[in-house]
Amino acid sequence: MSMCTRIIGLVVLATLLGAPAQAEGQAAPDAEQGKKTAADEFAKGKQLFAAGEYDEAAVAFTKAYEAAPHQAVLANIALCYDKAGRFPEAVIAYRRYIADPVQKGKNAEIRQRLQELKNEVGELDIECLAAGCSIRLDGVERGPAPVNAVVEPGSHRIEASVDGEIRESIMERADAGTVVRVRLRADKAGDGPTPVAPDAPAAEGGAAEEPAAREASLGVPFWVASSVTVAAGATTVAFGVLTIRARDDYEASGYTDADIKEKGERDRLITNVMIGITAAAAVTAAAFAIHDVFFAGGEEPAGDEGEGPEAAFGPGPGLGLAVVGAF
Repeated sequence: MSMCTRIIGLVVLATLLGAPAQAEGQAAPDAEQGKKTAADEFAKGKQLFAAGEYDEAAVAFTKAYEAAPHQAVLANIALCYDKAGRFPEAVIAYRRYIADPVQKGKNAEIRQRLQELKNEVGELDIECLAAGCSIRLDGVERGPAPVNAVVEPGSHRIEASVDGEIRESIMERADAGTVVRVRLRADKAGDGPTPVAPDAPAAEGGAAEEPAAREASLGVPFWVASSVTVAAGATTVAFGVLTIRARDDYEASGYTDADIKEKGERDRLITNVMIGITAAAAVTAAAFAIHDVFFAGGEEPAGDEGEGPEAAFGPGPGLGLAVVGAF
């Protein structure tokens, strides 16, 4: 049986709304009207909850609480949001209840459920360095900084304003189970936010996540040189094979066929030229890669060191060329 199911009984916690004693001198009719409104809304909330109308039940219980505040009603509000899948609102209401719980028998279950819900929501701790800074989150005014907001996992727009003027607006992502600390400058210079990393909640002993590594950025010159290297290498291999075949044909003719010899010499010359082009292109590509990785802020691509296109050429029998390569 789930924790949420086990605490459904909380919906009857405040059947009798014992509103706090009224201060001496307060008008009795106002107090009585508040208690009547609270009782009516509470009864409506119970009916809506029983019918599975959890959002509407939360609204009714909230009205009951506002009319005659009673800490137990906060548990009912939290349970409605929990059942409706509105976990950020549920966490907020559970926390308000836990701050001053009234039913000792259910407190342990509520605390356990609150701990479980931490893995369903994100959290933003928003600070602002500017005096008089006010925070808006996803278009909703959240009041003066600092602001702690329990949110759905995902990206959220944070706006910082001073004297009604929006000084800074950023998008910040809060993943499930993490607390993201956001520090805004909100100055007129517009220097932007001080970068901070998302942290796991301190209560769960999580460690701060490392900032994402910047992706390697190899420039266009590297890719052009690499393409030339591959193309030249393939051409070299092809003409090397033709050279070897011409050598074999020349030997088979008893070294008498001048046409075969001439063709073989031509293929060998082309092969040697392509060896030079391939080597030059490979050296150029390597130089661009070193520049991009170590001097332009990129990172070395994943993989074992030393891996990459390789080719070796050397003297061979016959017409004098053998090709050995790995690409």
